[in-house]
Amino acid sequence: MLINKNLIDLLKLMKQRRISRKSQKIYKSTLGYFIAMRYLREKGLVQEDGIEDREKYWTLSEKGKKLVKLIEEVEKILGV
Repeated sequence: MLINKNLIDLLKLMKQRRISRKSQKIYKSTLGYFIAMRYLREKGLVQEDGIEDREKYWTLSEKGKKLVKLIEEVEKILGV
């Protein structure tokens, strides 16, 4: 899996707050969300931030924070 617009949007959302499957609106399907989170976890970009009301929450890892910062810098250069 490559980094796509949905993954970038998900990472940017996690920069603002922790997320769970129900709290994010980027992935409509549960399967798509779980595949994305598995990929991000395997790459070390996200980390678990606890479980509340049977929902697992995720936040950016240090590596994920660095990636989001780099993506934002590239977008700024490109004027996106």
